[in-house]
Amino acid sequence: MVMYNDEEYENLLQFDQDWSREETDYLFDLLARFDLRFLVVHDRWDREKERTVEEMKDRYYAIARKLLEARADNPEEAAAHPIIKDPFNSRHEMDRKLALGDQMERTNALEREERAILDEVKAIEERRRLEARALSNRAAAAFNPYRVDQTRASIDVDEMREEAEAEHEEGRPSLPTAEGADKRPPAGVYARGVHVVAVAGEMATAAVGAGGARGVRRIETAVEELGVKPPVVSTRAVCTAWLKLREEVTEMLELRKALAKRQEELCGTTPASEAAAAAAPAAKAAAEVFQQVGLLDTPRSKAPEVTLGPDGQPIGVRPAKREQKRKMPARYEDAPPSPPRRSAEKRARKS
Repeated sequence: MVMYNDEEYENLLQFDQDWSREETDYLFDLLARFDLRFLVVHDRWDREKERTVEEMKDRYYAIARKLLEARADNPEEAAAHPIIKDPFNSRHEMDRKLALGDQMERTNALEREERAILDEVKAIEERRRLEARALSNRAAAAFNPYRVDQTRASIDVDEMREEAEAEHEEGRPSLPTAEGADKRPPAGVYARGVHVVAVAGEMATAAVGAGGARGVRRIETAVEELGVKPPVVSTRAVCTAWLKLREEVTEMLELRKALAKRQEELCGTTPASEAAAAAAPAAKAAAEVFQQVGLLDTPRSKAPEVTLGPDGQPIGVRPAKREQKRKMPARYEDAPPSPPRRSAEKRARKS
């Protein structure tokens, strides 16, 4: 334990005005008596001003550092001492005790929750590591020198330059129209994607005619069913292909509509079936024969064929429920009841 004398106190140890000489002497006396056991010294402290364990440690080690630096022959010797090399930090000591108190008050549920969080963090880090490795492998495969050379060899720079020059005549790109041709707009800035969406609306409106918004919506639904969305990267090739697809979808819907109409005419479910039957030569001759014998000349759907089973009943058709005969009562209500047989025998014996 480091001790001081009056001269050293007067010259070196009056740097902290919060501690008086009397309190410092009392502190060192207790420390010398209890062999630097600060908890016991704090328990035996008997002065008007209360001191914490951290304050006592901070006062003692601060005085010890000053005395060791002053008594050392050279600075290197003093710097090698543990008290100077690892100085006491009262703020760190208080934080350490608070953390230790929180650790002692933790329950098993909190420990399980923290362990689950740490496991989840490890799983996330492992997943990110695997994703980064897979991305690195894909990048290495994409930028493989052999693959890059093959791609460069398949690209004709002169051909691409000619296409670019043909497309950007006088510095103005071409825009598609509803008729399928390209036009050169006036000089300026144009959003090709917005222009293509407007052209698609014009094409749909012109195709449906009197169908109106319902027909346009039918075209949009058919395109969505194919999994095709409006162009995101509005290049000339992408926009042209998208408009071509919408045109083909419109033609497909028209064919479906014509097919459904023709099927209804053949089945005789529409008023136009009579005119369609009269338009055919065979149907016209059949209609004349029907009129001569007094039959209707409207085509009728053919009756479905029914297959009979061994018992003569149609297979697959539920037989009609037979009407059960109602049983007549044993006797009429107005008729007198017949006497019992035993009574007749008794009367015969008496007579």
